[in-house]
Amino acid sequence: MREQPPVTLVNETLARKYFRGAEAIGKRLKFGRPQDTGPWVTIVGIVADQKQDGMDKPVEPEVYTPLAQKGQNPMTFVMRTSGDPEAAIAAARRAVHDVDKDVALTAVSTLSDVVRASMGDHRFRTLLLSGFAVVALLLAAIGIYGVLAYVVTQRSRELGVRLALGARPRALFAMVVAQGMRPVIAGSIVGLAAAAAVTSLMKTLLFGVEPIDPPTYVLTAAALAAVALAACALPALRATRVDPLVALRED
Repeated sequence: MREQPPVTLVNETLARKYFRGAEAIGKRLKFGRPQDTGPWVTIVGIVADQKQDGMDKPVEPEVYTPLAQKGQNPMTFVMRTSGDPEAAIAAARRAVHDVDKDVALTAVSTLSDVVRASMGDHRFRTLLLSGFAVVALLLAAIGIYGVLAYVVTQRSRELGVRLALGARPRALFAMVVAQGMRPVIAGSIVGLAAAAAVTSLMKTLLFGVEPIDPPTYVLTAAALAAVALAACALPALRATRVDPLVALRED
């Protein structure tokens, strides 16, 4: 096959970048510098993009040259199996040994292991940041509960007077919850704006997700609102149970 005209396959990224939508099959490439005397290589096919340098790295233009036309050492083989990968690895070792017992397979691993290893650092950072986020959410809930509980205690006489004058417990509940949620809503708006402003710092931790992802922002704000609402509900419920006589007597 070395006597045949050199051919190659290119990935979709290369076809888009250098041929800009035109039909790439049949076009020719030349590797090296313009003044080099290397042969022109004809494109005979386009293959789907594959990430070679990590899940978080963008796909680069790539070419695939037939092994019979351009051998290389060392070589990487990829094998697909529908059965047990470990059994396939053992079978591959035996097949190579039968061809040449002096050739050894090195760095053999399954695709899932390769992906898991490439994402190890990112997974650790994500878990660490998620842990900090959960702690921050709990601290926010505790802070909201503590402040509102203190406010309800300080306003027990006022709440008692309101109940004595005919205020409905439901109205008091809604009033206390609304007062507690106002700073939460204001803080959420400021936090979302600040998060959108510093998304450039998070680009290195993301892949397959845009830094400004509306569903993520909405879910985060909803989670914070739900936790804050639960923290507001307990002091508000206690406000509805204030005994007007006891509150007035304590003044």
